[in-house]
Amino acid sequence: MIKQIISFLCLLPLVSACGVYSFTGASIPPHLKRIDIPVFQDKSNSGILSLKETITDEVTNRIITQSSLELASGTGADCRLSASIVSYSNQPYVITQGVASATNRISIRIQVTYQDLVKRETIWEQSFDSWEDYSVGNRSAEEEALKNAITKLSDDIFSKVVSNW
Repeated sequence: MIKQIISFLCLLPLVSACGVYSFTGASIPPHLKRIDIPVFQDKSNSGILSLKETITDEVTNRIITQSSLELASGTGADCRLSASIVSYSNQPYVITQGVASATNRISIRIQVTYQDLVKRETIWEQSFDSWEDYSVGNRSAEEEALKNAITKLSDDIFSKVVSNW
């Protein structure tokens, strides 16, 4: 029994160090408090009318709810996150000779620029890629794959904004 208590006490600092944490404020420079996120441009010719709004909303929601940044527009912003969807594809993923593919892959690439409007400089520019596979002929799986690809993009963009890696 005493051995178990000692083991527990030794592990307690490790367990508490792995506790819940937040990116709130992470390594966002202190002078950046308000962010402008204009609707992303869609240069992909995807044919999906709501694609740019859906991705913009997902990224905006992630940043506003999980960081210290507040949403602003125009001259009221300290920084700006702008982006263009540069490619979108929904194509067969695995094709074997003479056999139709049972799996399609949705792929999205976004070019993002993050600017410090106070210092009038670009903090970073980067392309982000995401993809998700789904079973051909399953409309709900296709919609879920698109949703998952967008979520991955949002996660990656959010991490870059708050960590400045």
